[in-house]
Amino acid sequence: ADESSYSQVIRACALHGDVASAERLVTQCISEGSVVRLRTFQPLIAHFFGRGELEKGFEWWDRMLATDPNILLSALNSHQGPVEEVFVQMLTASAGRVLS
Repeated sequence: ADESSYSQVIRACALHGDVASAERLVTQCISEGSVVRLRTFQPLIAHFFGRGELEKGFEWWDRMLATDPNILLSALNSHQGPVEEVFVQMLTASAGRVLS
């Protein structure tokens, strides 16, 4: 399977609440050496930040950047990922802790 196929299944799993499967698929995609893009990680990052689970959100954020340090720049340049959406989710989830 290619990255696009993985991304579609990962998104579907995350949207249906099957986060464990989405996490396994991202891990499998990375271990197979597939090219990963922001859209590969975005469903998990959105899920965890959306639920206020900052530790898990940042864990996947760090894993994404460790996989490809240029992933955000690549997404911006090729319009292959929801860069603004990911930052909004991260900042919105973090705002409560920052303000308290």
